[in-house]
Amino acid sequence: MVGLAVSIFGAAVRESGLPAGAVPSVKRRWFARGTVLVATLGISVLLWFGKRWWDAEAGDYRHNRLYKPVEARVRTRIENGKHILALERSEPAKRNGPLVPEHGKLMHLFLVREPDQDAFAHLHPLRRDWKLFETALPPLPAGDYRVYADVTYETGLSDTLTATVRLPDPDVTTEIATPRPDADDSWICTVPFTNGVVALKQTTQLSPTLWMDLTLKEPLIENRDTRLLFKVRDVILRPARLEHFMGMAGHLILRRDNGAVFTHLHPGGSFSMTAQQLFVQRVDGQGPIRIAPPDKDPLCKLPSFDGSANPMPPHDDIAFPYAFPKAGHYRLWVQVKVAGEILSGVFDVSVAAGNKRR
Repeated sequence: MVGLAVSIFGAAVRESGLPAGAVPSVKRRWFARGTVLVATLGISVLLWFGKRWWDAEAGDYRHNRLYKPVEARVRTRIENGKHILALERSEPAKRNGPLVPEHGKLMHLFLVREPDQDAFAHLHPLRRDWKLFETALPPLPAGDYRVYADVTYETGLSDTLTATVRLPDPDVTTEIATPRPDADDSWICTVPFTNGVVALKQTTQLSPTLWMDLTLKEPLIENRDTRLLFKVRDVILRPARLEHFMGMAGHLILRRDNGAVFTHLHPGGSFSMTAQQLFVQRVDGQGPIRIAPPDKDPLCKLPSFDGSANPMPPHDDIAFPYAFPKAGHYRLWVQVKVAGEILSGVFDVSVAAGNKRR
């Protein structure tokens, strides 16, 4: 392209003013050669500056505008006879603004033992400063764990921080720990993950007296909207009433076997409840520019479910809308609360490739 452009400049200087059939003089030929040289240098300089500008714009977009998962640093220590997990956010201070509570918690921390996915925990660490969170670990078995930490910023952006940590054996000797575990913390140890199940109905045991059923209307296909329906009942099929668990009828956490997909879902989908509250308040002109500390923030508190306002009607089922983004095998953890107890149902499913027809 450069050669073609400079040849046009040379021909224009050498022959554009000559009569038809005339031969250009030596002076014109040398002037044309000089024009080609100057044009070559000029176009080369323009291309060089253009590439530098393009690279600078692309670098700014890649480093400052394009979303990247935020890494975190995780370590453990022994304090008062219990294992304490400390998670430190690695992003620059105030890059995304202050945190706001989602479902009443500043952070939802998930631990999944790899590669079997046979140990799972949903914890809620305490904030020590703007980047450090700590929590007492439950008696999880030793091993390598993938850590996922869900946070929501004042801007409405939700993020999932990721890390890995190796947990030692839970050889605790006392009952005292600082900080104390959150009342909504839960964990479960179950059978190792093998492969997903294609069956449209599965059943798992929640407790000695309660069971949970998963029902699908059709096989799971990647990128196809589906509805995951779960029902809790006792051994003689009597329905169990689900209570609100952190402002929701239940929580679904799903993970692909290789860790490429991790999602925390609610019956309304994966959107942030806090972001929705802030949006509504700001549309009405009631939302402040800055969010107060969590204990003084009236915007993000959970609605009342004491029976006097917005009571939850009795039901025994819960549904989650979702479209699996990748084909493969997944493990699902479904968390509900029955009679004040947090229960976790574990299911394995298989998602087929999207080119398959109904």
